Amino acid sequence: MSTSTSLSRPVRGFGPPTEAKPGVPAQIPFDSYATTTALVNGRWAVGHSGAAHGVDTDIDWFPDLDWTAVILSNHDVPGSGATPGLAATARALVTGQ
Repeated sequence: MSTSTSLSRPVRGFGPPTEAKPGVPAQIPFDSYATTTALVNGRWAVGHSGAAHGVDTDIDWFPDLDWTAVILSNHDVPGSGATPGLAATARALVTGQ
């Protein structure tokens, strides 16, 4: 099965934009393959996160800023995937909020 048709589709919004809060930038999420893609403070952020018992990880690439943020953590965050507070803080710092 060829994926060229589906890969050539324009990217569409994944959900409603989130408003900026103190220390957390505004974001507009988009569909993508195996990564999260969002506009954060008007800047593209492409990332992936994961978690297991005692381990949380997050990586975000900011292609127009020449930055990559990597978060490796060895603690549990109840009820969530990768460390949301640290990932949001990194996005805010890199995008200049």
